[in-house]
Amino acid sequence: MAVAEVVLGIISYTTWPTPPEPLRVCILEQPGDLERRLLDGARIGATRVRAAAISIADPRLGTDCNVVFSGALTPADRVVLRDDIQGHPVLTIDEDDTACSGLVMFCLTPSGTRVDFSVNLDSVARSGLEVNPQVLLLGRRRAVAP
Repeated sequence: MAVAEVVLGIISYTTWPTPPEPLRVCILEQPGDLERRLLDGARIGATRVRAAAISIADPRLGTDCNVVFSGALTPADRVVLRDDIQGHPVLTIDEDDTACSGLVMFCLTPSGTRVDFSVNLDSVARSGLEVNPQVLLLGRRRAVAP
C-alpha cells in the first residue's frame, strides 16, 4: 500500500498539458495486481484514476497512458517503452531502476513499510509535464542522502 500512496502523491503534484479525465495509470510487467487494485478508482482532487495492467508490446503506451508504472523490465523492454512514449506527456515511475536513468522520471525504493524515491531531472525536463519543484527537490535530496 505504501507504494500506491507514493505513486498517487507523485501524480498529485504533476500537471499535464491537457488535464486527463480519467487519469490512466498503465502498470507494466508486475507479478501481481495489488498496486492496480489500490490505484484503480482512487481520486486525485476531482480526477478519477483508472489503473490497468498492460503489456510492454502494446503500441498504445504513449497514446493511452498518462502514467506508466513499471517493475523489472529488460533493457530491450526499456527501449520499446522509450520509443512508444517519446513525444507524449507520460509520467514514468519505476520500482526496479536503482540508477534512475534513461527515460524513467521517478524511481521508487521500497524498504519495509517505507518507500523512498529519486528523480531523474533530465527525464522530467523532456517529458512535457510540470512537476512541483518541491517534489523534485525532495526526490533529489533522497537520491544523494547517505
